[in-house]
Amino acid sequence: MSKEIVLRFSPEMKRAAMEGRKIATTRSEQKGSPGDTFTLDGVRFRILEVHRIYLADVRNLLYALEGFRSPQDFEDTWRSLHRGHFPASNLYHIHFFARIPEGEEHYGS
Repeated sequence: MSKEIVLRFSPEMKRAAMEGRKIATTRSEQKGSPGDTFTLDGVRFRILEVHRIYLADVRNLLYALEGFRSPQDFEDTWRSLHRGHFPASNLYHIHFFARIPEGEEHYGS
């Protein structure tokens, strides 16, 4: 059963999600499951998929889906949020999400 979860984003990443430039977020632990929803500034989003992935692969292959212009931008931002650390060989959870159109309330509607 899906549930409402809390996902926090920096102002820049929140703006990227609202503009559709960010459709994924990488976290150290799984924050939700497919079908779960979260809200940013009154706009609802749904988690579509969650996968385990090496941080280096997010940087090298999926940085644009995270809302960044380059792999280096992704790594620099990660380091700024994590006390300078970038554990490239560690596994993380990447959550793919999409904005829920207004009026849609159920998964798959």
